Amino acid sequence: AKSRAVLSTQLAYLVHHVLSDEVARWPSLGHPNALEMGRPAGAKTGKNGDGSQVWTAGYTPQRVVVVRLGLPGSEVDIRAAAGIWHALMQYGTRGQPVLNWQMPAGVTVRDVCDPSGLLPTARCPKIVTEVFLQGTTPLVTDNLYRLFQVNRETGRLATAFTPPELVDQQVFLVVPLE
Repeated sequence: AKSRAVLSTQLAYLVHHVLSDEVARWPSLGHPNALEMGRPAGAKTGKNGDGSQVWTAGYTPQRVVVVRLGLPGSEVDIRAAAGIWHALMQYGTRGQPVLNWQMPAGVTVRDVCDPSGLLPTARCPKIVTEVFLQGTTPLVTDNLYRLFQVNRETGRLATAFTPPELVDQQVFLVVPLE
């Protein structure tokens, strides 16, 4: 049987990096949640349009498990599929060494400002580490966090008429309209 790669190893690593990001799942699944295994694992949950079928698919370097639950006309909680997935993965990886994926050549890691994804400045309050395909790392600094002069008494932007002793410098996130 002939096989053919559909993704480069670099792009596959980036997909894995996204699917294994536990912190990114916290807003939707809570913390802790069933996709957290105590070892590196990529996972994704989903459901069909009417909620009658739910699924969880995930993997470690040693195992792949997919769980699909549901019956037409019923509603199934997505946490049920995730819980079964978790139990099967824990059982299937017991006694296995904790492995992670090796970062291939052509992938770089860089600190960036959140949420812009651009190089951090002193004004950036949250710096995160991200993974990039080589040649796609940001080259410019963050432009969303901007320094403004604010009138301390009014809380509004300072003007030419604001006494200097009432001017504070404050950083605000300015999101483009688009």
